[in-house]
Amino acid sequence: MSVIEDVIVNVGWGLYHNLIVAIASASAASQATAWSTQCFALPMAFCDMILPERSFRNLGAYLYFGIALGSCPLCFFSDIAERKSLFTSSLLVCFVTCLVAGFAHGTVMIEFCMFCLGSGLTANRIIMKVYLIEHLPFTKRGRYVAITDVCFGVTLLISALIASLMTPSVIHQRSFDMRIITWRLMFGLSGAVSIIIACTTALLRSSPRHLFFKRDYSEAVSTIKYIYSINNSKHSQTFDVRPLQLVNAISDYNLRFDPYATTFSEQLFDLTKRIFFSLLLTFRKKFAVNTILAILIRIAFPLESIHVGLWLVNVIHQNKSMECSITPLNLLYLEGATNENRCKISLSETIYFDFVGLIASTVVAYTIVFLLVDRLGRKPLLVVACLLCTGSALILLAKMVPYWLAILSSIAFMMGYSIALSVLDIITLESYPTAIRCTTMVETQMPSKMCASFCLIFLNANCRTTLTFTATSMLVATILSVFLQELKNQPMIE
Repeated sequence: MSVIEDVIVNVGWGLYHNLIVAIASASAASQATAWSTQCFALPMAFCDMILPERSFRNLGAYLYFGIALGSCPLCFFSDIAERKSLFTSSLLVCFVTCLVAGFAHGTVMIEFCMFCLGSGLTANRIIMKVYLIEHLPFTKRGRYVAITDVCFGVTLLISALIASLMTPSVIHQRSFDMRIITWRLMFGLSGAVSIIIACTTALLRSSPRHLFFKRDYSEAVSTIKYIYSINNSKHSQTFDVRPLQLVNAISDYNLRFDPYATTFSEQLFDLTKRIFFSLLLTFRKKFAVNTILAILIRIAFPLESIHVGLWLVNVIHQNKSMECSITPLNLLYLEGATNENRCKISLSETIYFDFVGLIASTVVAYTIVFLLVDRLGRKPLLVVACLLCTGSALILLAKMVPYWLAILSSIAFMMGYSIALSVLDIITLESYPTAIRCTTMVETQMPSKMCASFCLIFLNANCRTTLTFTATSMLVATILSVFLQELKNQPMIE
């Protein structure tokens, strides 16, 4: 076992670790409220502001462009500067974006807010998980990263249920001069959650792994002793650890700043060079295979779980008709929002009920990851999840599928999809060193999210076409998953 893993184990488990897990879980909950708000509030905004339908279709593309590209600066800086401050900053980005969206009165502002929201939510998810896993002992890494996903799923279910109950009131009160419930209130409430969590991050200290990576040994040892004293209710000086014991415990891979760069242009060049070499490091011999596999597997998972739920609801209920088609609006919003159906409650309660049921299945999926990821391992769960998605998609491909079978298949697909996303995050976090952990997370998801962005601009496909592509890509992902690295009960790569 590595020296740094020994130190983290000897620090013990106690109040400070519980605090980190609680704040990380609350952060995941704030992400869930923002995702559900986006799905329910934007159709209402479309009704209220009479936006052009083409602009409304493009909002999803801006959201996924933010996920793919906008999150990069915060994640790159998290590897370069500090985890904790960027964790707080990502929450503030979500808060400001939701606040501005609540006061938006035009297409351009809404589009800008969607780009920033995608950036903030993704950066927050990545930095939060990186910060959390860098504090965890190797025996508890998997399940305590997964518990943040459980909180995400529970909050997504609750917020989706509340938003679906609010939607009829928002539409009904549209013509009122004084409105208590509006789509702007939905954005405001989701932003309020983010700012509250951002304030609680003041209780946290910097990541000790990242401090060792930056060669700030005295501060790193001070942080470790601080955590030890809180966890064990003992004086920090009783923990015997010295800076000299931990010299070069975490490699910096020569990703250092030039100490002689003084002017702004020199510092900017140095920063750009640092990012370039970080990206290059992920494709060196030691990491190249894992990086390529992670990128290819994630292409099979381009959409966020809530948008997969929307796609499946449309497949279930359109499959009854001969003309089953999927458009960007079907992937982004539950309530219809076309020019022919502007501001009308056109959906039956069955569709809302099915959607909430699919979201509830993600809670079960994340709970399975929490219970089994440290017992069975990462790869077995990922392979089973991909196979589950493949089988479910093939069942939905069959003609005249009974309603009950379509529901069960969709629930199985949703569970497999959620399990795979959660396990992929854990595998990626463990397989790369502190020097490039955030960079790799954002890099491996970028191609899949860019594919999703273009689909949300140009997609107009038959349901069977989307299901065929999904089943094929999931089968390929199953095969590729076998070759990923397994680090159950082993030290993280440093």
